[in-house]
Amino acid sequence: MRILLFLLTLSVAAPAVAQTKLEGLAGAGLSLRHTTSANLAEIAGAAGYSDKNDVSPGSLGFDMRAGVLLPVDLELDATGTLAAGGLALSDIERRYFSSEPETVGSSLAAGAYGSIRYAPELSDGLRLLVGPSAGAQRLAASSPAGSAHLDLLGVGLDAGFRLRLHHISRVVDGHLELLLSGRRELPLDAHAQTSADNVLFSGTSGSAPAIWSFGLSAQYVFSFHAKD
Repeated sequence: MRILLFLLTLSVAAPAVAQTKLEGLAGAGLSLRHTTSANLAEIAGAAGYSDKNDVSPGSLGFDMRAGVLLPVDLELDATGTLAAGGLALSDIERRYFSSEPETVGSSLAAGAYGSIRYAPELSDGLRLLVGPSAGAQRLAASSPAGSAHLDLLGVGLDAGFRLRLHHISRVVDGHLELLLSGRRELPLDAHAQTSADNVLFSGTSGSAPAIWSFGLSAQYVFSFHAKD
């Protein structure tokens, strides 16, 4: 009788155990991000500069991420991004460097973020993703006239879904993931210089208006799991 009860319990529990195995995640894709108005001189508490926005309208980036899906429908993720578009280079050259826009220059954004997401399976192959995220990004611009950057610490919320597109093998699946994010960005450093020996300002004063960023990302994600 005990053996029969044990076998019955095992038969009921086995499917649940099979569904609670860890899954590794790895992906790459594109992201669009908009950061609201920010004035470097105001953030640093530097006087004598015009009160205008120094951030470019948006950035287009390439993301790479890795993570793990836990048995309790929680997902831990780390994402790195490198994007074209950070600070408004031509405006910064005129405002801070007293120079007309140079023919050579760059405007970039780079960041790294971590997140904890609730990831329940809504249907076969479709998961909801929602949870807090935090990380840092640097918005930068440089040309022969000088360089500037704004370092930000962001805290916010991610929400989206991941849809399984196909089975690649018995242990690997391919997914499409779409994610919206919103973050409150806390300034860590606002910096501008025309050369290493001529720093116009650096640091933060703590009196700047709130900065926010909003993003949309699309990634192709591999999931790695035990054999079915």
